Amino acid sequence: LGRKFGGSVGGALNNLIGGWQLSGLVRYRSGLPFDISNRARFSTNYYGAGRALIVGDVKSQGGADNNQGVPGAFYDSRGAASRMRFNRTGLIGPRNIFRADDLFNTDLALGKRFQMPFEGHSLQFRWEVFNAFNNVNFSLRGLQQRYDRPAVLGQYNSTDAPRTMQFALRY
Repeated sequence: LGRKFGGSVGGALNNLIGGWQLSGLVRYRSGLPFDISNRARFSTNYYGAGRALIVGDVKSQGGADNNQGVPGAFYDSRGAASRMRFNRTGLIGPRNIFRADDLFNTDLALGKRFQMPFEGHSLQFRWEVFNAFNNVNFSLRGLQQRYDRPAVLGQYNSTDAPRTMQFALRY
């Protein structure tokens, strides 16, 4: 009653086709910042690796294929590495001046509650899809960040989770 589609449908068919709910969540994030390591040597302290010093013009491109056909942060990883040098004691180097690839993700859910013939009883069905459009989002966790490996500098070697689905039935 009062519905645009299926308003005259009643009984069991109404229970089957009526009352579905669709929900979704869309996320976009610009690329996270990252820096380049100076070959895992300690330049300023003994806690962790220092950062490479940038001695030329180096820009990150964010997720496009590099000149070797591999997704990476730099078009020319060897050229980018040649514009960096080891950080000596007392020099700290730039921090987080490059940007990784951005992230775009869509999660969707479809659900319906079926009323049971017993008072106060219902059955709920839910189908959830994470990364519904199966977008490839490169992970900063797998980004090669050591300039002493120029052939692979800035290359991605892992992605975030692909499309995942889950179903739920609740009484």
